[in-house]
Amino acid sequence: MAEGIMCHYNHNVLTMSYSRTTKNYIHGILQVLGGGCGIASALIKCIQHNFKFDDLHAKLGFAAFILCCVSLVSGLAAFFAKFMKKCVSPLLTKTFHTILGIGTFAVALSAQYYGFNTGFFSHNTPSKDFTILIQVITLMILILSCWGPLKNLYHKICCLFEVN
Repeated sequence: MAEGIMCHYNHNVLTMSYSRTTKNYIHGILQVLGGGCGIASALIKCIQHNFKFDDLHAKLGFAAFILCCVSLVSGLAAFFAKFMKKCVSPLLTKTFHTILGIGTFAVALSAQYYGFNTGFFSHNTPSKDFTILIQVITLMILILSCWGPLKNLYHKICCLFEVN
């Protein structure tokens, strides 16, 4: 999902030479695959634990599950924004999707961060230092992956309010 979020960023080495349309398709495919895996795994865990959310990891995971479902729907709305422009502005639709996408990604990686403190992970790691390393890497991925989308969001908000 991180690369899906970053694929529209102009300085992304992997997608900088592609057209906007191609980036849209790559973004959609990566987000459906990543989001689908996240939704499926969260749903499986919810069913296994009878929808009991005992710790922060479970609560954040369920929040990410809900946000991801809504984000995928808003992504469809953003993708077809030009056909819905009589009802709602494409800029507004895409801005909402960007805000929701960044929020979803942040909540999902927060759930992942706290998941490294759960029993399953802590019992299967070589040391506490390894857990800390993985948590730091997760935070770095969150920060680096959101840099481009946050710049994009700032630009969209400026356009919405016509601030120069």
